[in-house]
Amino acid sequence: MVAGMGALAAAGALGCALPRLAHADELTELKTKQYDIQQQIIQMRGEVETAADNYQKALEEHTAAEGEVAEAQKLIGVNNKRIGELQDRMGDRMRLEYKTGLAGIYDLLFGASTFEQFVTQIDMYDYINKADADMVQETKDLRAQNEEAKRKKEEQEQIARSKMDEANRIKTEAEQKTAELQSLYDSLDAQAKELLEVAQAQAMASADWPVDIIGNPRNIEPFPDIIDYALSRVGCPYVWGAAGPDTFDCSGLVIWAFAQAGIKGMPHYTGSLYELAHARGAIVNLTDVKPGDILFRPGHCGIALADGGLPYVHAPNTGALVRTTDSLSYSKFVCGLRFPH
Repeated sequence: MVAGMGALAAAGALGCALPRLAHADELTELKTKQYDIQQQIIQMRGEVETAADNYQKALEEHTAAEGEVAEAQKLIGVNNKRIGELQDRMGDRMRLEYKTGLAGIYDLLFGASTFEQFVTQIDMYDYINKADADMVQETKDLRAQNEEAKRKKEEQEQIARSKMDEANRIKTEAEQKTAELQSLYDSLDAQAKELLEVAQAQAMASADWPVDIIGNPRNIEPFPDIIDYALSRVGCPYVWGAAGPDTFDCSGLVIWAFAQAGIKGMPHYTGSLYELAHARGAIVNLTDVKPGDILFRPGHCGIALADGGLPYVHAPNTGALVRTTDSLSYSKFVCGLRFPH
């Protein structure tokens, strides 16, 4: 409440500074200009946020393709080793037959002193021939597997290259949009910035959720749960594609906090977080959200701090700091994702 009163006082002070505007129509024009630029900033931030999510998706797909390449290469290596063993065995058999000649085979078949020996040696000869045929067939099958593995390897290598190119392109475009966003904000003159600050202060003062004044991040200690780890990062800057410990994007903050609490390997892409929760039957309604659940909408996520998801902590967007000062309507979350913690 003190924070809210302070923000309201700041709003009043800034409001008192505004009468230097000469005429009401100038104020109206300035407000219109400020509103138009603010809407452009909001739209651009949404585009950068979407780009950040698509970047993580492209990186995830690149990693998956590289994994397929490694698996194919491993299979080729195992098969080549087995082919070498089979070729050695068949080579030994051919050298043996070359040394003994056909007479050796006739001796094997007709050198038996009893009928039982003759039958046994006939069976042995058939067995040897079948073993040779099996080795030849196995070698053919392994070579066919290798050809398929090489084809798959080349295909996945192409996908990996394509996904990395896509990720780099998205990153370049997002960096350009971020620069445009900053330039657009910088284009606001001092009076328009005052109006923007007044509007933000008034919104915070009238908020019906706890206001967490953004300060310096705390030292990272062995905290008891995910929430405390996430809250320790309040005040850290949003950086596109970052996952801590000092800079974050939205999903980067989530997976960092979970990892500190011992839940590692979560995907750095909000779409994959949703798919993982869906596969586990762990998607919950917003009204059923509990502290520590992930709040989700396509392209953005945060961590609930209380029942129902409010307040919550998140890394909002480019140019902002990790914070807990937004309403649910601000981020437009649609559901919760519940993972054991």
